[in-house]
Amino acid sequence: GESGGWIVDQATGRVKSSYALEVPAIFASSGLWSIDETGKLIAQEVETQKLTTQQFCVGATCITETEFQALLQNAGLLSTPNLEAELPSGSSASTSPADVTPPEITILGNNPATIDVGASYADMGVTVTDNVDSNLGYTASLNGGPALSQGAGLLLDTSATTTHTILYTATDSAGNSANATRTVEVITAP
Repeated sequence: GESGGWIVDQATGRVKSSYALEVPAIFASSGLWSIDETGKLIAQEVETQKLTTQQFCVGATCITETEFQALLQNAGLLSTPNLEAELPSGSSASTSPADVTPPEITILGNNPATIDVGASYADMGVTVTDNVDSNLGYTASLNGGPALSQGAGLLLDTSATTTHTILYTATDSAGNSANATRTVEVITAP
């Protein structure tokens, strides 16, 4: 019988509350959504404040959170504290070796270069090529002085005979560095 909202199923002996229904499946009267006995929810649209799931599936393809994070990292959409995020897009840490090749610096013009005392010196600069990066810049340092970007503002004192050293440095996005040195001799005109 019934008392206080509790029902004893006479056939099974199970006690049920009248406040909860045991149903194998739920179907909306509109037919737009349903939950079957396996727990599968079928709906046109799901709006949620938070969705927690072990796997995310599109059709027959399912991925875990770890796999999803790896996909985002490889696509460059999720930053990681390690150097794998520095890899160029289109390559992944598991299949591409890390870039360990430094850039190549080619000094333009004469090396060693000579210039007459009192003449003004214009540095020809360098070209930089790299196996991964393109359009890498460089710095030029005169006689151990500050590193000037692209050698901008590089001024040699040509008032007396002496030898100057220009150190060129280029670094690629993987952190590989290369150096090249030009010697400039200030000489007395014959």
